[in-house]
Amino acid sequence: MSFTKSSVFSKWMRSLSAGAMALMLVASGSEFVSQPVYAVTTNQLTSSDFNGRLYNVLLAQCDTNGDGTLTTSELASYTYVDLSNQNLTDLTGIEYLSGATYIDLSGNKLTSLAGLKYNYRLTYLDISDNNFTTLDSILDYSDAYANLQELDVS
Repeated sequence: MSFTKSSVFSKWMRSLSAGAMALMLVASGSEFVSQPVYAVTTNQLTSSDFNGRLYNVLLAQCDTNGDGTLTTSELASYTYVDLSNQNLTDLTGIEYLSGATYIDLSGNKLTSLAGLKYNYRLTYLDISDNNFTTLDSILDYSDAYANLQELDVS
């Protein structure tokens, strides 16, 4: 490991600056009060992250701790998801089901699978009885289906 003059000087200046700030706080008579520290939940999702209908369906099925909200970790933990017959027209937000290996989307009103392009773990996908007009709208995201073993398009 080699040190240059500038890196040693830079480290020394940062230490000096931190020490000077601490000294100024003490000298100004500031009191240090111990406060609890709370973790900020950065993985909480809202309905704006989804198609509105999909959010409500997933909230009913996947809110594992019952707090009335969805988190990325809650959704990522699901491997089997039944979203059949839910009147879904859009899959925006389904990418949060990143651990899903089985997704049933049968009996909806889907015309595109755009939301599934990041669900790489899928081994089973049922998209039967939807509003697809061409096979292209299904195959556009075929890269995401590398692990797919069963696809129901009837």
